[in-house]
Amino acid sequence: MSDIDLQPLVDEDSERLMAGKKREEPRPRPPASPATLHRRLFVGGTDDSSSMQDLFGDNGDEWENPENRCGCGCCHPDCCQCCASPKLFAVIWAIVCVLINTTIGYRVGILATLEKTFDMESKYTGIMYGGHDAGYLIMVLLVSYYGGKKGSHRPKWIAYGTMLIGISCVIFALPYFFMPRHVINETEQEVVCTPGKAQNTTDVENCKQSHSLNLFWYIMLTVATFMMGIGGAPALPLGTTYIDDHVTKESSPLYIGLALVLPNTGNALGLLFSSFVLRYYVDFLFISPSKIGIDSSDDQWIGAWWLGFLPLAAAFFFFSLPLCLFPKKMKKPHEVGLKETSRILPSLAERQYLADKGLFTTLGCLFSNSVYVLILLGIFVISAVTNGFSMYIPKYLEIQFSLTKANASALIGIVVLPATLLGTLSSGVLMRLCKVSGRNSIQLLAWLFLVVAMAIIPGMFLYCEPVPIAGIMTEYGATASQSGRQPLPHANLQAECNKDCVCPRQFTPVCGPDKIMYFNQCFAGCKDSLNTKYKDVMLYTDCSCISPGKMKVKDEHYTGSVATNDCNSLGQCNKFIFLMIVLLVVAFVSFFAFTPIITAVLRVVNKDESTLATGMIQFAIKAVGVAAPFLFGMAMDFTCIYFSRYCDAKGACLVYDIDWNRYLMLGVVTLGTLLGSILLFCAYIIHRSYRED
Repeated sequence: MSDIDLQPLVDEDSERLMAGKKREEPRPRPPASPATLHRRLFVGGTDDSSSMQDLFGDNGDEWENPENRCGCGCCHPDCCQCCASPKLFAVIWAIVCVLINTTIGYRVGILATLEKTFDMESKYTGIMYGGHDAGYLIMVLLVSYYGGKKGSHRPKWIAYGTMLIGISCVIFALPYFFMPRHVINETEQEVVCTPGKAQNTTDVENCKQSHSLNLFWYIMLTVATFMMGIGGAPALPLGTTYIDDHVTKESSPLYIGLALVLPNTGNALGLLFSSFVLRYYVDFLFISPSKIGIDSSDDQWIGAWWLGFLPLAAAFFFFSLPLCLFPKKMKKPHEVGLKETSRILPSLAERQYLADKGLFTTLGCLFSNSVYVLILLGIFVISAVTNGFSMYIPKYLEIQFSLTKANASALIGIVVLPATLLGTLSSGVLMRLCKVSGRNSIQLLAWLFLVVAMAIIPGMFLYCEPVPIAGIMTEYGATASQSGRQPLPHANLQAECNKDCVCPRQFTPVCGPDKIMYFNQCFAGCKDSLNTKYKDVMLYTDCSCISPGKMKVKDEHYTGSVATNDCNSLGQCNKFIFLMIVLLVVAFVSFFAFTPIITAVLRVVNKDESTLATGMIQFAIKAVGVAAPFLFGMAMDFTCIYFSRYCDAKGACLVYDIDWNRYLMLGVVTLGTLLGSILLFCAYIIHRSYRED
């Protein structure tokens, strides 16, 4: 071929190069498939492969991948793809988070009932409840690492964790169905002192067998609590990132903000739920409590602590199913693109830089930052005292104000619910409107927790006068006016007036006209019983330890040496209303501080360290949650003056020194909060020397 023959080809190529592109013949577009039409109508986006590649970094065919379509197994029908919506996921995810916190609040509400049911000290329930945060800590790091890897199916991770919590709730309810019934025989109400005749005592072998069974159930409940912590670990880290990956940058804070605010109401809902179920007798399926003459105000009453776990388990299983059906990846709106600056979570470049920098290097940078260290220590100390005490608030009300377990849980729930919503929402609004800087956020936190410490101090002087117990808080034969709140140096239930009575050590207190409480009718020296027209009141007569007098039982008066099993009217007062106001202020400030904490942390560290810095704060809060309940349980036991005896070992506490209990519990919270406030003030002073970004 000659040079002349090649010239036209060279010229044609030159023209194409000068034009900057090759001329191509248009190719007909194939008809849209049903799946493509469905994406256009319901999911949005474009069918252009190059646009999809720009948007998602992958070929458009990936949306035909079963893992990226709604469904389960081999079933991924087109009609279900409209459910691949971040809005729907956010709703279900928020409900699951609310349920998780509801379970936590419910367990707090039934804590005192569990102690009574299994006859154990408070420190052991503290160990049990600390297992939740232990399980969370162990699992959250693994979940955050493996669940955040490319290709992980985050909705299924959350679903599996939700199922595990449901299984844990079932395990928590199991002991009731295998333990002996708590039915109180009518004859037990009539156990009185018969001189010269010993009462039946519990066989030693049966006692040891029962003790071993209680220990087995305690271990099982501890394992179930640990499993709840493991199951709840995937929800927050994986749920927030999954939502943020599939919504616009403008919508992401709204979705995640609402999903984080709403779960905070779960603790209050759990307390209210526990209050509801504790009004039912533990064995209401087998016997009506009215037939045996007790009600929820009776000291022998054990609420149906197991009942609430069954609907909670059903709810967890129900909502875990739709979570399993969500795809691994959903389409993000086209107008957002993949600009990393649009994310509210750490960008890919930041995460890569952090990985290159090294974990220990970054930790070294954080712990060389004196301002951050002081904030971390302050939050750690405050969380230790507030989280530990919050586990025992219902029991504290029961001790100090003679409230029933159901009423104590209800009061706390009523206080916490509005404080949660108002505190969290007003915090975000105020921080946005006032544009509070990082340095001022530290100062705000310091003042907030100083207010908390000052608000708790008046609570130390709020209590109801306890009814003195003969042989424990006052001598036999003394009157109420001669008795004090201080316990006797050596408790002794036996006295001259009941020396011929061999009485069971079952705490079923009775009260006489002398305004003194007796451990039970036998220790009061009562020799006969008398039914009244009131089903919930039993009357005992001919009591050798009680001076003759006139006793009013509801609308009737009785004269002579009598006692009644209705003691609650003797110690009622309304001072708990003032403590509720104090707790409302404390709860409001605690939830209000959430946003300033995050703001302060993000402003005092480098941008590439922000993820680890906030993670360390969360880690510290959860870590202290492992030990704090146990320590406060020990403090609660330290103020006990009379334990039940269970197989020659200590059981649940029956009588507390209310003064020591009040000063120790509230004193520790006040000092811890005050110390945290001082640390935050120190952080603010040091930060003043730095230039605000």
